[in-house]
Amino acid sequence: MSESDIDNAVNYRLSTHDARLVDGWVSVESTGSSGGEVRFSEFLDLLRLSSGEERLLDAERTARVAEASGVASRLSPAGERVIDAFAAGEEPAEGVRVLELLDEPASGDESSRIRRIERLMEAVRKRDQHAIENPFRLPPPSADEVRSSRRIRFSDLVAIAAVLLVGTAVLFPSLFSAQTMAEEIRCAQNMQQAGLGFSLFARDHDGHLPATAEVDGPTEEKPAARWWLVGDPSSSHSANLFVLVREDYVPLEALACPGNKRAQVSHSHSLERDWRSADELSYSYQLFNGEPPRFSDPNVVLVLADRSPVVEAAMRGETVDATRNSQNHGSRGQNLLMPDFSVLFVSSPDLATGDNIWIPRSREDQPRRVRLNGTERPAPRDAFVGP
Repeated sequence: MSESDIDNAVNYRLSTHDARLVDGWVSVESTGSSGGEVRFSEFLDLLRLSSGEERLLDAERTARVAEASGVASRLSPAGERVIDAFAAGEEPAEGVRVLELLDEPASGDESSRIRRIERLMEAVRKRDQHAIENPFRLPPPSADEVRSSRRIRFSDLVAIAAVLLVGTAVLFPSLFSAQTMAEEIRCAQNMQQAGLGFSLFARDHDGHLPATAEVDGPTEEKPAARWWLVGDPSSSHSANLFVLVREDYVPLEALACPGNKRAQVSHSHSLERDWRSADELSYSYQLFNGEPPRFSDPNVVLVLADRSPVVEAAMRGETVDATRNSQNHGSRGQNLLMPDFSVLFVSSPDLATGDNIWIPRSREDQPRRVRLNGTERPAPRDAFVGP
């Protein structure tokens, strides 16, 4: 506000008569041209400004003080809105730096700028505290995201299928290996239990291997029987092994290899003296001539083995490869029960002495091309199991 504006405001307030009274009072005259007396309180009333004029003077005074103190005029409306929104918890628009607004002009005096800074600091403090208390909280999904997540796209199915294929390729060999190893261990445990049954039978039968009275060796009156006819107790060698089950020296489960999925584990009325077929049989028993030998006989070098892989082909009249391993364990090897009732797992049908356990010694010169008829018998100290 300039001096002329103030003068105009004053002149607008005072009449000509009052102006002369003021001039006269200022020149130390106590009476005006009208000859009347003017009191001091009346003189002050003449000088009092209207409310509108007071606001003009106050604005001028504030502007001069702000200019003198280095503080410029009012903050822009846009800046005020940004600060108010940030203090209320809203995020500023992209590219807007809230702290730079502090350098914008203050709204009249330094106290308003200080209050604005305090508001910003309080908003920042609250945000920091919220971040500490909720470090991993994610915003809830939108309605569109929820709807889209319910749909499975073809690309998702392809990705899932690829993951399953890779996982199967990596894990299947390990799972298969663990399963087969578990079957080998359970098979060995079954053989150990069978060994206990053999031991108890030998104690009760003068140290002899189990045998049934119906199965005898060949004589002049009786031709040689085929020892591979499982299910015929009068001739099958497996009936000799079944004596352990029939006389309750071992449960049938102890003579069932987990690797043979068709092995019988329940002793029913249909299994009174022998297994019903060769595929139900899990183990091949040491063959013998005539009377069964004693366990102490040095000619006995083997008692039991996983089922022979050559008998089935030999029964069909085929040439047999006797170097193969038992199929009970995927042709990787076979468990053997020794005369001292220990159990060994070997990866070849040939013992350390070179004796092949699937064929008699007389046929071991060509083990890959062997033909059997089911009447062969072992030589002394010959490991030969069947059927």
